[in-house]
Amino acid sequence: MAKRKKTPAGQLGNWLDEVPKVVQEAADVYDKAHMVKTKAREALNTAKETLIERMRANGINKVRIRNAGVPNDLRSRISERLEDDPSIPWDQALAEITEENLAEGGE
Repeated sequence: MAKRKKTPAGQLGNWLDEVPKVVQEAADVYDKAHMVKTKAREALNTAKETLIERMRANGINKVRIRNAGVPNDLRSRISERLEDDPSIPWDQALAEITEENLAEGGE
């Protein structure tokens, strides 16, 4: 039996010239979702930077922001999640915790 090659990190598999239509459609949906996520993260970072700049320019140290389901113990929950699974990025841990909190009736 021939040895199976390990898929390199960041690659979903071997490139094929032709794949079944349903596989290509799923790959396209995944690609689009990844682009949307990246653009949303960029927009969030830009908004945060703008907020910080304007706060500094106006001598503001704190501003109230709707917490959108963020639990009070968020920092410790993210740390615990990353200890349990160090392979996930922190923003994925954050998203999972926020979704769990909202599902439990958090705001």
